[in-house]
Amino acid sequence: MKLLNKVLWWLVFAALFVAGWAAAPYLVDYFARQAVTDTFTNAEPAKAVKSLPTVSIPIKTVKVYTKAAKSKLNLPAEVKADTSAHVAAATVIQPEDRPVMVTTLIDSDTGMVTIMTGYKPRPWIAFRKSGAAGIGYDLLSRRKELYVRQDFIQSKALVLGGRASIDTDRDIAAMLTLEFRW
Repeated sequence: MKLLNKVLWWLVFAALFVAGWAAAPYLVDYFARQAVTDTFTNAEPAKAVKSLPTVSIPIKTVKVYTKAAKSKLNLPAEVKADTSAHVAAATVIQPEDRPVMVTTLIDSDTGMVTIMTGYKPRPWIAFRKSGAAGIGYDLLSRRKELYVRQDFIQSKALVLGGRASIDTDRDIAAMLTLEFRW
């Protein structure tokens, strides 16, 4: 029995090592994104309009926020210093598991700029980088659990992933998961 326990613990250690090794690139990416806040980049035009020609329209005035908006939005120093750059609109988009289209509109009569957001259809096939590690507590059996979860592939609302866990009864589980997400 002692030999079986040792083998089980080595298997758990090996599974956690492999899970950590597999998750390392994602963890590095996650912590790098957490360390850098308020990083701005110019967005790429959407594929639907990228190849369309642009036209010039006459506008009498454009409604913009005061220069204090640049500081409140924590824009880069070069943008704050640029007197010809003005904030016409800004929004925050909450993280989703589906693409979100952001469209900026300007009313050529009033000069008002508005931002519209809308969900794009979930992709048929997408590779996922999301995962989690945590602890759980079963209210019925009072068992505690340590687990690691990793998503691999998404097809519309279905996500194929993996989950490994060990609980206080030393029950070990390693499984493939297929989840429906809403």
